[in-house]
Parts: sequence; structure tokens; C-alpha cells
Amino acid sequence: MRTICAWCQLLIDEGSGVVDEPVSQSICFDCAEKVLSKDALAALTKHMLEMIRMQGLLLEMVGDLYEVAQSLAPKAGMGMQPAPTVKAWQQPRG
Repeated sequence: MRTICAWCQLLIDEGSGVVDEPVSQSICFDCAEKVLSKDALAALTKHMLEMIRMQGLLLEMVGDLYEVAQSLAPKAGMGMQPAPTVKAWQQPRG
């Protein structure tokens, strides 16, 4: 899904690049600074940082669950091959 700024029509996110892809509206940083009060921006920043922190924790939990499933799969007579993106993610973790 492509995302554009509802105020200035700036393309915020290209999505997958499909021609007839649905469009969602949001607000770009420049327009947010013009339209929102400093208190609203501060609250928004606080909530966004909390969401990012929670997403990081969720990704760690999913990664841990994946590693447990991968170690248990041979015991269940199943093979598990991680996707290339998972392999790339696992490398920095060790």
C-alpha cells in the first residue's frame, strides 16, 4: 500500500510499487511540524518511540521462538530451513 501525505501529497512510502496499489493517507514530518502543536508532536514522538521499543521486543521474542522451533524440529522428524531473510537476521545475533 502506498502512503501519501494528506496535506501536501508527498509520497511517504512507495509500498510494493504495483500500479493499481491502494493508497493510504498519513502526514509527512514537514506538515506535522506545521500543523501540530509542540505538545502534540511531543506526545506523538513519545508514543512512536514506545511502539518501536515494543516492536523490537516482539521481534526478539519471535526470533527466540523460531530458534526453539528450529532446535525441536529434528526431534519431531521435521526439517526446517530458514528463509534467506531469517538467515540474514540471525547472523548478527550469532
